[in-house]
Amino acid sequence: MKNILILGGTTEARQLGSMLKAKKLKATISFSGIIPNITEQSIPKICGGFGGAKGLAEYISKKNITHLVDATHPFSTNISENAIIAAKSTGVHFVALERKQWSEELGDKWMKVKDFDGAKQIITGQFQRVFLAIGRKEIGHFSEYTQHFYLLRVIDSSPVNFGPPKSQIIIDKGPYTFENDKKLLLKYNITKIITKNSGGVGARAKIDAARDLQIPIVMIERPEIHSRKVIHDTELVFDWIVHKTDRGE
Repeated sequence: MKNILILGGTTEARQLGSMLKAKKLKATISFSGIIPNITEQSIPKICGGFGGAKGLAEYISKKNITHLVDATHPFSTNISENAIIAAKSTGVHFVALERKQWSEELGDKWMKVKDFDGAKQIITGQFQRVFLAIGRKEIGHFSEYTQHFYLLRVIDSSPVNFGPPKSQIIIDKGPYTFENDKKLLLKYNITKIITKNSGGVGARAKIDAARDLQIPIVMIERPEIHSRKVIHDTELVFDWIVHKTDRGE
């Protein structure tokens, strides 16, 4: 009998869970525990992580997991690498469900960088009004550059530890729209956006609004994760679980 473990934290993970429930397949979704208020899920959930690759492998064996789906955020490299190791050691069917990344379009003003250090180098100079759209975990990278104004958007009211005095924190879990993000950028007179190439539909509004307003974007590229099968579509992952793994694909 199929028994699926989804490493979650994304919209795609939640959608896959709903599809598996509708098919009446046994499935569990896990969260690392970083998110304080997790959206209600259609399948059983576990929180807090597994304790690295070894802990994940032990859970897979103990619970007789047959399929492991890494549907975490594209920048959650530690979890993804642990999943690769655990899948290899247990022999479980394994796939990564990863949303497609954004591509630069005509009219965009992107400055692509490999990591946060590269992003910091771009704002070392004079005063700018920066929309720091990278999530709360990484904002500390920019604390030393106190000359700028920063706009931070977070999805919940948990305390934000951020040093620069010229900053504004807004709470908004979305959904985000082109019109609202354009108004936001104009309201705070944003001159530069720093964001990660997370991809997907949910956070794309700021990319389209920046193009319309000709605001430069510092785009942090995705880290490369090798040695795994990647599928970019939730329905195709569902089909892989239901049909293709029975044929050894």
